[in-house]
Amino acid sequence: MVRRYLSCKRSSHDYSPADPRNPVRLSPLPGLSEVGRKSATTVARAWLVDRYVATRFLQLFALVLASILVLYILIEYLEISNEIAKVQPPLSAILGYFQAKMAPILVDVVPLAFAAAALIAVAGLVRSAETTALLAHGISLLRSTASILLLAILMGGTLLVFSEAVVPKSAAEADRLRNVLVGKPAAAASDAWRSFLRGESGRFYSAETWDTNSSSLTGVTVFQVDPASFRLTRKSYGARGQIVPGKGIALTDGWTRTFGNDGESLFLKQAGTTFVEAPEAARTFLAGRADPRQMNSLELARFVRIRQKAGADVSAITTGLYQKSSVSLAPLLLTLVGLPFAFRLGKKGAVAGIGIALLLGLAYLILSAALVKGGETGSLPPLLAAWGANLFFSLGAGWGLLGIRT
Repeated sequence: MVRRYLSCKRSSHDYSPADPRNPVRLSPLPGLSEVGRKSATTVARAWLVDRYVATRFLQLFALVLASILVLYILIEYLEISNEIAKVQPPLSAILGYFQAKMAPILVDVVPLAFAAAALIAVAGLVRSAETTALLAHGISLLRSTASILLLAILMGGTLLVFSEAVVPKSAAEADRLRNVLVGKPAAAASDAWRSFLRGESGRFYSAETWDTNSSSLTGVTVFQVDPASFRLTRKSYGARGQIVPGKGIALTDGWTRTFGNDGESLFLKQAGTTFVEAPEAARTFLAGRADPRQMNSLELARFVRIRQKAGADVSAITTGLYQKSSVSLAPLLLTLVGLPFAFRLGKKGAVAGIGIALLLGLAYLILSAALVKGGETGSLPPLLAAWGANLFFSLGAGWGLLGIRT
C-alpha cells in the first residue's frame, strides 16, 4: 500500500482555505521501489559489517592458531629431546614426525584457537565502541557476530571431515615415527596389546606392538586352552612374530611350554622360527588397533564389532567413536558460551577475550576429559561420555545469551 504523509509549514488549526499564503503541500512517502532500495541498502550495510568482522576475526584466528601450534610443537619436542639426543635419529625422521603430528594437533587446538580469536575480536569491538555504533544503526549484537557464528559452523564441519580423511593416517605415521625417535621398534605401541584377545578353538592372543603395514608383531604370546575343560594346554611366546593371513603366526626367538593333564609342563626354547597354526590371527589382531584416531568412523565401528567378537572390552573405543562427531560442535559452543562475557567485559580489551577463552577452554577440556574417562572405564554410557561436555556447554550458552541485551 502506498501511503502519503501530510506536511504543512503551519499546523492544521491555523490553515485557512481562503488564505493563498497557506497552501497544503502533499509529500508522498517512498513507494515500493524506494522501500526496496532501502532494504537493499540495509542488506549491503549488514554485508559490510559481516565482511569487516569476519576479516578482523580471521586475522586474529591465524595469529592465535600459529602461536598455539608453535607452543604445542615446542613442548612436544622438549618431551622427547633427551631420547632424540641419545638415539640421534636422522633429521628426516624428526621433520616427518612433526609433519605427521600436525594433523592430530590441529583437531585438538583449533576449537580453542577459534574461541579465543572470536572473543578477542568481539571484545575489541566493544572496547572501541563499535558495537554502540552498530546498535545505533539498528544492527543487534548477535547480528553483528553472525559471520563469526557461521564460520564456527563451517569450521566444525571442516574438523569433522579432516578427522575422518586426514587424521587417521597422520596419527598412525606419527606414532610409528615417534618410536623411531625414542629408539623403539617402528611398530605402533599401544596399551591395547596388554589385554588378551580371544580367537577361535580356545586360542587367546596378546602382543606389545603391531605394525599395521607389515602385520609384524613384537612380544607376542599365544595361549591354547582346552575349550571343554578351560585348562591351559600350551603357551607360546615370540620376541617377534609375523602374521600369515589365513594360516597363523610365525614366531622368532621364542619358547613354548606345554602343560599335561597331571600338572606337569614341558619347556622348549626355540632359537629359530616356529609356526603357530591360527587361521583367525589376522582378523583377531585387527581388534588390537585401539587408538580411535588411527581409524575413521566406518573403520572404528567395524573395529568395535571385531573387538566385541574377540572378547575384549569396547567401552574406550566406543567412546572414541562418538567423540569423532562431538568435536565438530566445539568451536560453535565455546564461542556461544563466551559471547555474553565478551559483551559484558569487552571494555577491558583483548586481555579480557584471552582470559575468557582460556578459562572456557580449560573448563571444556577438564569436563570432557573427566566424562571421557568415565566412558572409557564403563562408568558412563559412551554416548553420554562423548557428548556430555557439549550438552553442558549448550545449556550454558542458552542461559548466557538470554541474559544479554542485544
